[in-house]
Amino acid sequence: METVRTSREEGKAWDQVIWEHFNKEAIRFAQDYLSRLDQELAQSREPRLRCLGFRKRVILTRIGFLTLHRRLYRDPEGKPVFLLDRFLGLASSSLSNPTMAKMIAQLVSFLS
Repeated sequence: METVRTSREEGKAWDQVIWEHFNKEAIRFAQDYLSRLDQELAQSREPRLRCLGFRKRVILTRIGFLTLHRRLYRDPEGKPVFLLDRFLGLASSSLSNPTMAKMIAQLVSFLS
């Protein structure tokens, strides 16, 4: 087991150390979960959607910023489609997911 004690000053911020560790693990878990979800969506997609490769997208969530690597498809009309974005309800122009967008709106209305 690795040593966790460093200095008395850092000892006062033990909860911050735990929070940062929890947050890193939560982000790693979320990215893995969403990657597997994207894989499942790819396997069950409509055959008329042609996969063009992967694209990266960063979104803000309750646990922090997540980098998504999701598949880009082209539909028969030539329009781009991200099945993962559609499934999660992510707007193409939004940085946040729907839950965060709602929380931000509530905070703004509370502060005004």
